Amino acid sequence: MYKFLSITVTFFLFSCYSYSQKSKLDFNLGFEEFHTQLPAGYKKMGDKEFKIFCDSTDVKSGQYSLSIQNHSFATFGAASMAIPYSYRGKSIKLSGFIKTEDVTGYCGLWLRLDPSLGFDNMQDQNIKGTRDWTEFEVELEMSPNETKQIVFGVLLVGTGKIWVDDLKITIDGKPIWKATVLEKELFPADLDSTFTQNSLVKNISVQSTTVANLAVLGKVWGFLKYYHPQIMTGQYNWDYELFRFLPQYLEVTTSEERDLLLVDWVHGLGEFDRLKKIKFPDSTNVKMYPDLDWMTTSGFSSDLELILENVKMAKRPSSGYYYAMNGVGGANILNENAYAKMEYSDAGMRLLSLYRYWNIIQYLSPYKYTIEEDWQAVLEAFIPEYLNANDELSYEETVAKLIVRTKDTHAAFRKSDSELHASFGVRIPAFEVTYIENKPVVTCIYDPHKIGSSGLEVGDEINAVNDVSMEEKLQQLLPYTSGSNYPTQLRDVAGKLLCSNDTEITIKFKSGEVMKEVVLKTFKPNELNVRSHFSGSDTCFKLLAGNIGYIDNGALKKSELPELWESFKNTDGLIIDNRNYPSDFALYGMSALLLGEKVPFAIYTMVSVQQPGLFQFTEKGGFVGEKNKDAYLGKVIILVNETSQSSSEFHAMAYRTVPGSLVVGSTTAGADGNVTSLVLPGKIRSRITGIGIYYPNRSETQRVGIVPDVEVKPTITGIKEGRDEVLEIAIQLILNAN
Repeated sequence: MYKFLSITVTFFLFSCYSYSQKSKLDFNLGFEEFHTQLPAGYKKMGDKEFKIFCDSTDVKSGQYSLSIQNHSFATFGAASMAIPYSYRGKSIKLSGFIKTEDVTGYCGLWLRLDPSLGFDNMQDQNIKGTRDWTEFEVELEMSPNETKQIVFGVLLVGTGKIWVDDLKITIDGKPIWKATVLEKELFPADLDSTFTQNSLVKNISVQSTTVANLAVLGKVWGFLKYYHPQIMTGQYNWDYELFRFLPQYLEVTTSEERDLLLVDWVHGLGEFDRLKKIKFPDSTNVKMYPDLDWMTTSGFSSDLELILENVKMAKRPSSGYYYAMNGVGGANILNENAYAKMEYSDAGMRLLSLYRYWNIIQYLSPYKYTIEEDWQAVLEAFIPEYLNANDELSYEETVAKLIVRTKDTHAAFRKSDSELHASFGVRIPAFEVTYIENKPVVTCIYDPHKIGSSGLEVGDEINAVNDVSMEEKLQQLLPYTSGSNYPTQLRDVAGKLLCSNDTEITIKFKSGEVMKEVVLKTFKPNELNVRSHFSGSDTCFKLLAGNIGYIDNGALKKSELPELWESFKNTDGLIIDNRNYPSDFALYGMSALLLGEKVPFAIYTMVSVQQPGLFQFTEKGGFVGEKNKDAYLGKVIILVNETSQSSSEFHAMAYRTVPGSLVVGSTTAGADGNVTSLVLPGKIRSRITGIGIYYPNRSETQRVGIVPDVEVKPTITGIKEGRDEVLEIAIQLILNAN
């Protein structure tokens, strides 16, 4: 349900108002203080059509409640507040009373720990319809030393009205104002304020010698960032040290001058303890070693090679200033300045953007080895592009193209008010296009009356827009569309094919055997009933003919499993539809019903803090199931396609362990596991797949996806006839098995 909304709410509510701890308003949790219409300290987020205000007509207590209302096709509205502190404690809970009226999507409280440490927006509780004042709560485990801020609020997705009152925030059961603020240790890197918005390096010439030297600098700068103990312990703001070093570095004309300057730079960083020997894990447990051969194969002077080797052998701390290992073995990227007001004419800032991203992939990506080209060559190739990208649009285009080169579906370009996104077009026609049989086909009409008498129907093939063929549009968009594999790129390109900034577009399409041309109006997405297309049914289960159970994994809730078991335990077969994103993490509970014993289903790789770039297999992998003499006896079919991504792929791996089960459909998105979030200058946000996910035999899932046992893809004929051909084959497989 609303599969795109959790991503929107999770990743784009970053600009929240910071409310002072020293105020006496207890963060205005009762909404009794307000300025204009909004409660004091809160910020409105989401679509402008949503009305968010303090309401005195319906309250739980006091004089005011917070109300959010929407009667348009807009997607979501939210109120948010950020607390720029961390607190000592194991868990944090946000609770409050909610009243609803005719809510069609869902609503709830939401709570987030930054950076990307925890999030809950109550989507899994599916609060909708009309109900009187009811108390709800969300709770997250805390990571006090890693938390930068606590963000909370209220949201409404879809139409209807909600009222919220009497919020409470508790930490280990204590009101937040009684909890102990964790004083943030300030490092020298935090106190350096020399370059707050720009590097003071405006222009860099694009000459072959300069580019080659800048490639060397990018590799040395990144290596020192993640390997040098003085930088790892926050003694230097490494962005600013780059800006300080660049002017003199740009003056060098020979490799001898270059190497001497680099040696002096590294010497100046200070002393550190050196290990006698690096202890790598057993090679059978190493998936990827640090890529450091460039230090001895680049023709550096012996002095530069020696000092870099010394840094390589340094004794490093258990966590770094710029990254630390998270609870699942991936990296949390820390203390990176977003430079929201960067000047795009600033060549030094653009170079920093390239260096930062390239080195994140170099040292923190578990799947760097899956990139189909030499990553060092990519660095040198992109230096001229970054140096020439001296306005907002060209800079964003260049960043997006670099992100796409990682071949990671998780790694998309994200930025609110983006010039790049605006250049694609912010308006769409009133229908959806999906690639079927590798052709862009109409698969849904959002508002038939806005199509008018065009004759356009579901199943029609789009051939051109404004005299530009769909193949040409595809080639224009692919360089900016991330994807671990081609089907997933097509999935995401499809949504951009007909975007426009014009109020009308001319499309050519094939309906049956007849070619047609029509002029259609375009709309902003919030003017269309797009939301209803993504909403699911109120139930995740139904009984199909032939005594076959069907579960929509995109709507399944862990709390529903006991009742659900009674519905499907005696069926002859069970179809689990994973062509979606899970609304809850139900795989362990569900697997316990399907399996009669504990079995392995996944193994992971984790990053090393002491040796960044080293990824080794964990000793223990993932297990599902338990001893269960009453385990399910019917045939299990798991449905997948290119929309099955990340957690959905992880669920499919778990369900696949059921004896005799079959995966049916088409290859998934090839981006399994959790994500690591990052930020780049210009307030560009992105992610990478955070940990390596493999089958117990260590075979790949990244880029490969969950490969079906029985491949079935929708056809244009099936789309026209309104059939679900993948589901039909799954049903037939169960009937044949009985």
